[in-house]
Amino acid sequence: MSSASPTLEQHLAILRERMQHPTAYDRALDYFLNVFAEDTKVSGLGERDESLGLRHLLTEATCGVLGKRTQLTALVMLHVREHGFYHGCAAANGRLMMFFYCKSLDTGIMGLVPGLKGPTEAVRFRLSRSPNPQVNN
Repeated sequence: MSSASPTLEQHLAILRERMQHPTAYDRALDYFLNVFAEDTKVSGLGERDESLGLRHLLTEATCGVLGKRTQLTALVMLHVREHGFYHGCAAANGRLMMFFYCKSLDTGIMGLVPGLKGPTEAVRFRLSRSPNPQVNN
């Protein structure tokens, strides 16, 4: 287990770099899970904030992975303002959905556990490319 809290900016820089890989989204998701999610100081960092319209986009991404309509329940969305970083989780059709989003990159990664094709499905998304990025149902 690694701890992100003492060197948060350094770990965020590594995460941002991995988020930009053209196909290996799972590398970013694995890094997030191993470095950020296991650090209790970081996993609860930020304040609740759904202002970006991420709920709609995350719901659409989850539906795309599952191949059917579903609702996100127990959604927790945290915003670490000083780093322009969002992270959180929800339940989706009996699965755990987790995500992180970097505002400066307009890039996020959503993971669905368990996935349909393996232990985890990873999807990269961009808020600006959403058909309706400001909808927040």
